[in-house]
Amino acid sequence: MKRHVLLTVSEDTSALHGARFVGSFVDRKDMMEVTLLYVAQGGEASKSVTCTIPPDAESSLSASQCARGQTALDAARQLLAAKGFPEENIRTKLLNKRFGTVKDIAREARAGFYDAVVFGRRGYNLFEKTLATSVSREMMEHRIDFPLWICRLPEENRSGVLVCVDDSEPAMRIADHVGFMLQTEARHAVTLLHVGTGRREDAEAVILKAEQQLKANGIEDHRIRRLAIPSTRVVNTIQDELSSGRYAAVAVGRGGSESRGMLGRWFMGSVSMRLLETLEKAVLWVSR
Repeated sequence: MKRHVLLTVSEDTSALHGARFVGSFVDRKDMMEVTLLYVAQGGEASKSVTCTIPPDAESSLSASQCARGQTALDAARQLLAAKGFPEENIRTKLLNKRFGTVKDIAREARAGFYDAVVFGRRGYNLFEKTLATSVSREMMEHRIDFPLWICRLPEENRSGVLVCVDDSEPAMRIADHVGFMLQTEARHAVTLLHVGTGRREDAEAVILKAEQQLKANGIEDHRIRRLAIPSTRVVNTIQDELSSGRYAAVAVGRGGSESRGMLGRWFMGSVSMRLLETLEKAVLWVSR
């Protein structure tokens, strides 16, 4: 079964971090379809034309919007093709902003039943300046019901996914997502990480439950590593493991229950948000 991701692109063709990550991370490119999405900004006063990008472009776009969108989509398509993606596995979609970039992306993600939405970043300095209104952060704070891959400043030649787990349903869902996406990606191992100060037996039970999600998706035992670290410094511990393990991605769930104690409350958003603000080199995978 092929995976299908929605990969958003912007006019900054020098920072196609999402396309670069997908191109370098995915080995079985025959097993993944990529739809490249460009959301044009509204407010153009010039006469609308029919874009030449078939078959998904909207017709109510100006000539300049079409040109900018086509340039961005072509650059991302060429990058993916150069990384080995079959041309027939790459689609393009050009939309005029209707409800706001975040809502338009979310609407497309739900309508297309994509397995993940890949979102790039333009760099650390720009990120800091635009954090309050960044589309990535807005997406994170909305009630999204699909996994996000946020590629801030990914470093190529990394492998494996670090999956941060507690006993919440979002943590189990992100483990299931990782298992599904990595089923055919034999190069990538999975490390299940539990950080907390509770009983070791409870941590091992959580890890076992997440492991079952991976194995249900066909991840072999030799590709799974289990790690329980007693600590109250959750984000710092995650970042230390990311650095030492040189993982390509870190996966976290969001939306835990207040009744689950301190770790559960951390995973209601603060961990994923702090990783979003500070993460470099590895990509953040997050799901509710």
